Amino acid sequence: MCCLRKLRRVIYSTKGECVIWYVLYCPHHRQQDLVHSCEQHLTKRALKNAFYFTFDRMRKYEGTWHVEKQVMFPDYVFLE
Repeated sequence: MCCLRKLRRVIYSTKGECVIWYVLYCPHHRQQDLVHSCEQHLTKRALKNAFYFTFDRMRKYEGTWHVEKQVMFPDYVFLE
């Protein structure tokens, strides 16, 4: 389901707080399955949060505007 060889560590710093994210490559657009699996199998101590970034995109078709949710970084899941 995922490739652990493509696990990367990213350190993000805000005012006085350092957050470490692990970026996990997950092919075939199965981010939601991987997030659910991590939440089920990892303890709260090992995993604070598992997520992937999305954004809203406006598209006009059939004469009206529609909001579509798109994945910002396809095939990647972030673990905190």
